[in-house]
Amino acid sequence: MTRLLLALALAFAFATFAPSARADQPPMRDWTILGWFCADDEHDVGIEESQFQNMVDLASVGTGPRMAVAVQFDRGQKTSPWLHDHEDEPDYRGAKRYLLEAGKPVPVEKLGEVNMGDPATLLAFLEWAAQRYPARHYLVIFNSHGSGTLSWRGPGSVADRRPGRVDLGTSHYVAYDDTNDDCLTIFEMAAALKRFNEKCNPGRKVDLVAFDSCMAETVEALFELREAVDYLAGTESLMPGEGLNYRAVVRAIDHQPEITPVALGEVIAHSFITRADPGNVYAVFGTEHAEELAAACSRLARELYTEGRDNGKLSFRHRVPMENCNWDLESIAHSALELRAAAVTPSMEAAVHKVLEVLALSRTSFRRSGKLAQSPVGGLSIQWPTEKDYKEYRAFYKATAFAKATLWDEFLDWQELGIAPSAK
Repeated sequence: MTRLLLALALAFAFATFAPSARADQPPMRDWTILGWFCADDEHDVGIEESQFQNMVDLASVGTGPRMAVAVQFDRGQKTSPWLHDHEDEPDYRGAKRYLLEAGKPVPVEKLGEVNMGDPATLLAFLEWAAQRYPARHYLVIFNSHGSGTLSWRGPGSVADRRPGRVDLGTSHYVAYDDTNDDCLTIFEMAAALKRFNEKCNPGRKVDLVAFDSCMAETVEALFELREAVDYLAGTESLMPGEGLNYRAVVRAIDHQPEITPVALGEVIAHSFITRADPGNVYAVFGTEHAEELAAACSRLARELYTEGRDNGKLSFRHRVPMENCNWDLESIAHSALELRAAAVTPSMEAAVHKVLEVLALSRTSFRRSGKLAQSPVGGLSIQWPTEKDYKEYRAFYKATAFAKATLWDEFLDWQELGIAPSAK
């Protein structure tokens, strides 16, 4: 009896004095939107004006019981009459963290000058937001200048002696920061997002990454991010200044908090194309088949090399150029069927069809307008530099996971530099 009374007393004491059932923990929402807005451009204040308006649009619905919206916004070095009319501190320089409440962006932390091209800075923001606004699903939006697979500045970029290196212990693909002369490379982004998943999103990937940046939707990025992200949304072309339709995105989640990443990706793509000027393309690709797509590209590279070796250097008539050494992958595949007047070999035909098959399997949304609506594009680009550019950027490209896993870089070695491919 004494033992029973002691046990009951201990149970009562534990229930009374032990911490409550995580009453201090923030609520678990359906979606948290994490915005990485880098407006640190020393030449043009326009990107900052657009990004602040983007935040106002996100606040048209704002944070609530089912959705949270948090943004880290890095100011540029210039101001304008428009910013003086809209910013709470128009002469402030540096970054702030915002909680987007219904009606207005509310600054919650002033950070001073930070390097938005540093992956440790990105990771710190993602962790900060996830600890305060945990969710079942995460949408991460990169709103900044972009340059496709190639990154021009900072550690691990084409300018580095060790392209591809990542340092997450201190503290580009996108997020160009002029003050710090840096940007996020695809290597850095992948490392930061994987670390975020390990620490704040265990057993899962980031549901959806959407790029409000130029030339971000590349096969190299899809492959590099395959272990960190489920779906990648972006344009393989240039991004107009007004960017994504943020009002449509938050309204879609507000209307249907259980919306899936695939359905939300379609909202992002469709609402962007509907509003943007003609001549744009936006697509969403899943990473589930990224390795199969890489294998298909490698097979196509082998066939292209064989065709060129046997019949002379290749000349493609209908491949569609994008920007910055990027070419539309689907148009390259279609053009491979037109390399000579005689019928293509069965192996080339099979390689082309495999690329097109896996592209279609991976693509969950695809919207285009204007001249691109009439072009044989598929929403995903691949690197194909000129001889001059490839000589300069070759070391960086070979550091990508895609180049290491495929024969595409060996094909470029032969096509542009005359170097015979080695077996992988």
